[in-house]
Amino acid sequence: MSAGPSRSIVTGALRLVGPSRTSIASSGQARALAQRTARPSTDAQRKFTVGAVSRRRPELPIARCMFRHFSTSSAIAQDTAGTKTIRHPEHPTGIYFHLSPELSSASSDWKDAQSGAEGQRTSTWAITLLEQPPSSIEAASIMGFVRVATNKTDGAPSGHVESESSGDASASADPVSFSHDNPSALQPNPAFIDLLHKTLRDECVEEDELLRFEAQMRKSGWAHVNDQREQLMPGRQAWPENIIASVAFIDGELQARPKAGEGDGQGSYQPNDAYRLLTAQHGFIQLKETWLEKVRKRCAEHN
Repeated sequence: MSAGPSRSIVTGALRLVGPSRTSIASSGQARALAQRTARPSTDAQRKFTVGAVSRRRPELPIARCMFRHFSTSSAIAQDTAGTKTIRHPEHPTGIYFHLSPELSSASSDWKDAQSGAEGQRTSTWAITLLEQPPSSIEAASIMGFVRVATNKTDGAPSGHVESESSGDASASADPVSFSHDNPSALQPNPAFIDLLHKTLRDECVEEDELLRFEAQMRKSGWAHVNDQREQLMPGRQAWPENIIASVAFIDGELQARPKAGEGDGQGSYQPNDAYRLLTAQHGFIQLKETWLEKVRKRCAEHN
């Protein structure tokens, strides 16, 4: 008999608690409804939205890689002799393109040997490490030449950027973008290659701290003289086109220079024929600051 009142009391208590639970559930449903209206309501919709965003993001870097051009309007200088100089706008240590009347006249009647098309003329740019234009096309300071074809008829080079500051068709093509788009078009100057190797061999390699440290650690073997345009992780080898030369070390000492009595011998310094002044992946030559200073000094003597 006593169980009945107790059950009724408990039931009454549950009834009192019941409305509070209902109100809590209602408020939770309201919050859930607000969240569903503020974002995709299903996992499928959410995945579709994220996928659409992730598919759009790679478009910009791909476009920059495929259509790379450089703004050179602010880097153009012209001297009294009519030589135009353009500084590479992105190269960290300085690469200069020089367009002189002498170079242009030498190639003004160029004819496309492959297609046989006439009505073509070219702009021949000399590329150097110096801001000062070379005195002649035979100067050893010129690392190479790039020849950009332009159309005589309309003055607009096909596929290249026009210079707004010049009405001359032969000067309208952007040599910087053209060089990066066509690295094989660069014609190296053998005199500069010889100057580069001789300077590195006689003035740079044996005084280089990293090469000397490698020789002391390994005692005997060969070390690579690398172009600095490729950033290497420790223990990694550079690509062949980025290896300027190799040099031997014996008993922990570099032996790049020829020893006394060898005359014009090379010593152990061996130039790498696979090295390229310009590559599609890494761009133009980049030397260590100490090397660049000495190479530029020698270039100035032969400019």
